[in-house]
Amino acid sequence: SYRGVPYARRYFEGRPEDSDEQLFLDCCALVRRACHDLRDEFGFVLGRGNQAYQYCTLPETAHTIEELSPGDLIFYEGEYVKEGAKQQILGMVHVEVFWGGESGRATIGARKPDGYVEI
Repeated sequence: SYRGVPYARRYFEGRPEDSDEQLFLDCCALVRRACHDLRDEFGFVLGRGNQAYQYCTLPETAHTIEELSPGDLIFYEGEYVKEGAKQQILGMVHVEVFWGGESGRATIGARKPDGYVEI
């Protein structure tokens, strides 16, 4: 399980509780790592690209939440509003893994730069 893994080293420097961490996962790295772990079952490995690359590489689309199954990827399209922020290819700004859970809507992801992988 990657729950609790910090997002990115640069946001955790100087924080003693995470100073010894060797693994940091942003949203794309979490998906890449999970796909790598499951490469024998999936029959492929994702390259080092970001969420736009993942979106284009894994082109099946669900149009409603009812069509999702645990393990499906959910891509978020948007536009950065921070001045000077690099706009993302295809407007893909985030990716998470659908889990379902008790609510039927839960996802697992690395959402905040100063946060952790969480449900």
